[in-house]
Amino acid sequence: MEQQVFQTIYQQQVRPKEMELRPAVEHILSEDVFTLEHRLAQWVGTNHCVAVSDAASGIALALIAAGVSPGDTVLCAALGCALPVQGMMLVGASPVFVDVNPNTYTIDPYCLEYALYKLRRMGRPVPSALIATDLFGAPCNYAALEDICRSEGIALIEVLSCAFGAEIDGRPAGSFGRFAVASFATPCPLEELGGGAVFCQRDDDARRLRALRQARQPQVSGEPIVPRMGSVDAFLINARLEHCAYQAEQRRNIAHIYRTMLADKLRMQQLVRGAKSVYSQLVVALPRSRERGKVAARLRERNIPAGAPFCGMQTDRDPWNQVMLVNALSLAGRLLSLPIHPYLSPHLTEHIARCLLQAMDECS
Repeated sequence: MEQQVFQTIYQQQVRPKEMELRPAVEHILSEDVFTLEHRLAQWVGTNHCVAVSDAASGIALALIAAGVSPGDTVLCAALGCALPVQGMMLVGASPVFVDVNPNTYTIDPYCLEYALYKLRRMGRPVPSALIATDLFGAPCNYAALEDICRSEGIALIEVLSCAFGAEIDGRPAGSFGRFAVASFATPCPLEELGGGAVFCQRDDDARRLRALRQARQPQVSGEPIVPRMGSVDAFLINARLEHCAYQAEQRRNIAHIYRTMLADKLRMQQLVRGAKSVYSQLVVALPRSRERGKVAARLRERNIPAGAPFCGMQTDRDPWNQVMLVNALSLAGRLLSLPIHPYLSPHLTEHIARCLLQAMDECS
């Protein structure tokens, strides 16, 4: 009885008012999203930007727009965040893992060529796409990756979740490949917001992405993908965007202090030629994996938050081509993440570096 009364009140009083206000509300909501898309496209230097609810959904839309179907295979790095695999799962694709470069920590072009060679030798089809993740704020070697993908007919999708504001020879991260996907959640340099974006140059790709965004895309599990960005996320990202360049430069200054004090003692991530990182995370490679827990514990005793970085090893052996992923496996247990943010003072940065060296001596 109460439910019937509620339904009657809703239909007679609430629903008419809701329909009356809906056009105005939708205009307000869409205005923030459209403004953000325009600003992001200008920032990255692409013709189009399509705002989405999250990066995994954005990767799924990019894969669908690139022609990836359920059952297809997609290449990705063995070391990194889980977003590429999550996006593949949404469309029913399977990952083919590729080893990383031991110096840059990003996908290695030579290992990519070897993985493709092994797949051919085994009679496997060439994967439909490559998802390249800009790890810890540093771009991949896109000059080599674009050449390989072009010659193989593979769609290149850049994931710049941790590298928003990075660049190679003045070309911003997000402008490489056929599609690029950004995440504005942790550990993005925009810091703990929500939502994501897909960038592209071609008009037909943009139309396809927008059409897919409007539809509720079915996924393999049966749950729909609802990839529309909310107005609150769009408003917050718009407000933070003007500070992004300043914060990236501050992070670079802090990273320079770390490098000056630690480079002779520890291996640190190297950048590809002409690249500028935004250092969404500052990582060092310890000599042995068994030291990471001990060193991190010693640093925490000194009130310094340190530990495993915001990424992980996806697998130690690719199931498709049975290639051992030795570089990713070696790095996964040795990488230690140190504090870095735009408001970390030079004095405190030097203190953290000294404490790290002391902790290593104590644990050796």
